[in-house]
Amino acid sequence: MGFIANPRRDASPTIAGFVFQVNVTILRWLGLPEGEHLELECGEDIDIVQNGADGDIAAETRLLEQIKARSARSLTLKSTEALQALANFCVHRVANPTSNLKFRYITTASSGVEQCWARPESGIETWMALRRGRYDDATQREAIAALRSLLTSCACPDKVSAEVWQALQQVLASDDDTCLTQVILAFEWGIGYGDYAQSENEIRATLARDGQAMTPEETNQVYEHLFAFVFRLLCKSGKKLLTINQLKRELQTPSVTQADRAILQLFRNELDQMALRIGAVENAMVHQANDVTALKQTVGLIGKSFGIDSAIALSAVSLSTDMPVLVNPCAARDTLVDDLLSRAQTGGTVALWLSPVLAKPNSLFSP
Repeated sequence: MGFIANPRRDASPTIAGFVFQVNVTILRWLGLPEGEHLELECGEDIDIVQNGADGDIAAETRLLEQIKARSARSLTLKSTEALQALANFCVHRVANPTSNLKFRYITTASSGVEQCWARPESGIETWMALRRGRYDDATQREAIAALRSLLTSCACPDKVSAEVWQALQQVLASDDDTCLTQVILAFEWGIGYGDYAQSENEIRATLARDGQAMTPEETNQVYEHLFAFVFRLLCKSGKKLLTINQLKRELQTPSVTQADRAILQLFRNELDQMALRIGAVENAMVHQANDVTALKQTVGLIGKSFGIDSAIALSAVSLSTDMPVLVNPCAARDTLVDDLLSRAQTGGTVALWLSPVLAKPNSLFSP
């Protein structure tokens, strides 16, 4: 019998997230205009800072970017990560009342639909529509009220401190919409970003567009050099700055040491293994789809043999990982279980019917 591995020791998702962060940092560095610089691991993962006139720190504009590489699960306003990001931005605003702050949440996940949400667009889609000015005045007020109600119903995530959570609650508790509107307009949801591999390809394309006239080998060397540079910078303590002048110097003399190449190869090996595992899962899903197709055909043949029309209908559903709302009042667990056992012992069979509208997790049993 072979050694049984511990799946919790698999660091591939963590490494993929770190590589994604480094690649996004390089993209922001390559795209820096004059008068701006990057500060890493300061307010958030990446701070894009636009200098104030004559170096006035109080007049600077700071875009805080938080970067999250997620699995295929969707993101909603009720997700722990989303609530944490919103609360963090609110506490940044409290700590820096004179600063012009903006926030961008970057994630590879797609937008999901919140539970108990009645609007045609999801919470995040509604948020983005408000930022883009898509609604008239009446619809805007309704949308803001719906977002306020949704966020007010959320409990504080375990990862968020009471102080940080209180900053968000103060915004939601305001008598008018001014404060919440300011947060909505300043907070951007960057949903559906490409993963680490796509961001690496974007870096190479950016280098080619900048007129470097490099061969593929030279482009790869420049990418590896920039990656190693940012990687070493993130490993240091203290203030971490990236400027346009730094970028020009590094592009002039790109070099990668053997130690840097070893680190990059380690990352690539881990990510290749993760890609293989994902590929295996996707192949299994393809086989399952083929099995379902065969099952449909079999059921159809059986139905025809009995002179009836039969079909299996399958469709994609959007699943939410949010905590479901408990039904109140709900049946007591002991009473319901005793009744089911009694009926099973008496009649031998118990049929349970769940309404597709009313039935939710935790709706049959009390906590």
